[in-house]
Amino acid sequence: PLLVRVHGGPAGDVTATRSPAVRHRHLLRAGYRVFNPAFRGSLGFGDAFLGANIGCQGGADLEDILSGIEYLGETGRADVDRVGIFGGSFGGYMTLRALAVTDRFRAGVAMFGFVSNRWMTLETGDFTYETEYIGPLVWPPNEETFRGDVFPHLEGIRAPLLLLHGDQDPICTLTQSKVVLHALERLDREVGLVVYPGEGHGFRKKANQRD
Repeated sequence: PLLVRVHGGPAGDVTATRSPAVRHRHLLRAGYRVFNPAFRGSLGFGDAFLGANIGCQGGADLEDILSGIEYLGETGRADVDRVGIFGGSFGGYMTLRALAVTDRFRAGVAMFGFVSNRWMTLETGDFTYETEYIGPLVWPPNEETFRGDVFPHLEGIRAPLLLLHGDQDPICTLTQSKVVLHALERLDREVGLVVYPGEGHGFRKKANQRD
């Protein structure tokens, strides 16, 4: 079975070295393949590639991930009929987006992700992400403002989903995961939320990392 690990950022990096793979040794030893896609917007492939998901997040970059999965299936490197997806921050957003707008994935784990960009911008007061990746803030919000959001598509999440979030996250606030939990519970979907007290954007405590 294949697990897709989506990096955060979205300007994160993907390196083909042993050290990043160590963190997934428990999954590898359990028999999974782990796919780390370098989708458009990733570091290490030049400025044009880095900026290629501006204005199209949750669309073109998701297509890159899906095309990678198809390649692995065509070459016989993984069982692409049993695919899960997981990631943190932007990777958490992409996990939710992938589950909501495609039927490719059988399960997902979204760590400190988000579902509404404008809501997150205004709740945190940090306008950087929206102005860099979506566009200048406009009022009233237009179609581009919400194009990549997960919130309008939450009913599309039908695969089992686990949400993990720190209660002190100042970047992707806990409310983002709570909204997903409440919506999917209302829809009778298989969903759970684990909240880690005292954790911010990412899990620093050893006990939480182990969990």
